[in-house]
Amino acid sequence: MLGAGSVILGSSEDTAHLLASIVAAAADGGSIEACARTAVQELRSTHSPVPGVGHPLHRERDPRAEALLAYAESLGLRGPHTRALAAVVDVVPEIYGRRLVLNVSGAIPAVLLDAGFPARAMKGIPLIGGTMSLVAHLLEEQVTPIGFALADAAEKEVDYSGPTPS
Repeated sequence: MLGAGSVILGSSEDTAHLLASIVAAAADGGSIEACARTAVQELRSTHSPVPGVGHPLHRERDPRAEALLAYAESLGLRGPHTRALAAVVDVVPEIYGRRLVLNVSGAIPAVLLDAGFPARAMKGIPLIGGTMSLVAHLLEEQVTPIGFALADAAEKEVDYSGPTPS
């Protein structure tokens, strides 16, 4: 939660805006695939990352994204935004020269947009998962305390770069 910012929270919002723009462009007469290709080419031309793909840990597949998309499909929530997401994932290797795995920050906004959730509110959604993770950590800390070990490790690895306290 303390690491929240453009990467942790912003990626879902950026993905939502990307998918919404692809769906809107397709509604004006293009195919979702062609509109996804154009959108990803525009990102590449500005040296921008593609939101919703790539992950430092999940390099082959993100099981969280797969589970969410499968669950949404079982509920009948596969709509234009999840199709746009699939089109983005499909075209990335051709345009960026390497495969980037779909990540959960891509799946979450695709499913929520198809369910009618507003794109502008997307940045707050990852806070729900982060809050639940903190609750789980609090419970775990009662059984297997690691707080002092974490604080000690952080103190050894991270140099304070702020103003000198007076």
